[in-house]
This record gives sequence, C-alpha cells and structure tokens, in this order.
Amino acid sequence: MEYLKLKTIKLEINDSIYNEVISLITKFNDKDLKITDYFLEEKKYLQNQLNQLESGKEELFDIEDLDNILEKTISRYE
Repeated sequence: MEYLKLKTIKLEINDSIYNEVISLITKFNDKDLKITDYFLEEKKYLQNQLNQLESGKEELFDIEDLDNILEKTISRYE
C-alpha cells in the first residue's frame, strides 16, 4: 500500500462560505484529504493530562521544586 505524504493547512473560513467550502472538501477521497479538528484533538489531550493529574499519576512542579530535584540529582553524581 502506497502512502502519500499529506500537507497540513489551516483555514479560517467566513461563516458565509463555510458550508460551500465543507461541501467541496468532503467530495475528496479520505486517502487524499483528511479533515482534522485540532480543537477536539487538543481538548482530548488536555483532558487526558488533567485526568492524570487528578488521579495522582502525574504531578506538577514549580521552578523551585525542579531546581531542588536537579540539585539533588547533580550532587549524587559529583
């Protein structure tokens, strides 16, 4: 199976022509044109990150915490 390299573009479309543009691009084959909703993808990613934080699987560090972690790590190898 041959895979074609797809290029990504971002369109900002006026409401007055939105339906016409969508109608046109939906006529193309999925192999040739993929419509990606970046907002939904980003929302899904951020929700996953939030879930990780809330479940305790991930934690946040401020710059002072990070500095302390790095200092401890460096001191072990000096």
